[in-house]
Amino acid sequence: MLGSRLRPNDRLIVLTTDPNDPAPDVLVERPDLRQFPQLLLATIGYAAQPKESAQGVFVRVELPRSIGPKAILLSDTAVREYFYLLREHDSPQESLYDILQTPENSTPADLRLAWRLRSVELESVASTRAVRSRAERAFNILAHPDLRNCYDRMRIDMDAPPLFPYGGFGSILVEGHLSEDGQAFFGRRIASAD
Repeated sequence: MLGSRLRPNDRLIVLTTDPNDPAPDVLVERPDLRQFPQLLLATIGYAAQPKESAQGVFVRVELPRSIGPKAILLSDTAVREYFYLLREHDSPQESLYDILQTPENSTPADLRLAWRLRSVELESVASTRAVRSRAERAFNILAHPDLRNCYDRMRIDMDAPPLFPYGGFGSILVEGHLSEDGQAFFGRRIASAD
């Protein structure tokens, strides 16, 4: 996830204590932070419900293994764009239902069938990994009732707070910047999540 995003002169800081860890948390510092944000590759824990602050709505995601920042504070825009494929500047945009080629009133069984058919179709035309990933993300959001309700609300009201799927847990690569005290990482864009 990280290798293709590294640039010459980037400084990598390992944020986990186990020297034998095959996938340590890593902060990438860049020489010119005004032009390029910092990157954080980390194992995440629990993701809280969205909260409103003076800077807007954010989702706090715990970093249980990090000896650096203890949490990522993700903007609602970052969560909305990465997981729900909703962008304010895209109009009109392809919905998750369009990606799966299924109607908005599909039942869970209809969604599973649509996902299987779409998967077979994408494999038969040798689609790119990005296209297959979008279809998989569409199914994963729509197949989960709470996430589907959240998605449907956000399609009507872009100010509706986005839920972080599945409460967190996994790994994430985020662009943003470290807080002055080093205890939080302010994420403005999710580059990848597993």
